[in-house]
Amino acid sequence: RYKELIEKGQEITLHEIFENIADRDFQDTTRTESPLVRADDAVILDNTNLSPQQQLDFALQKVNALRDPKA
Repeated sequence: RYKELIEKGQEITLHEIFENIADRDFQDTTRTESPLVRADDAVILDNTNLSPQQQLDFALQKVNALRDPKA
């Protein structure tokens, strides 16, 4: 997100990005109507240090495991 905003010419710090994300997440999870909640069986993909290919590989591995539990 930081890189995207910098490339668009916006002046913003990483700290501000983290604050914005935390604020948005708080608003989304505490709103009265249809709050954002994580499903009990949700799979978490922390893509902080993953390439797009690694993200795809992770997702496909999870999908394939659900399709064929023996794999």
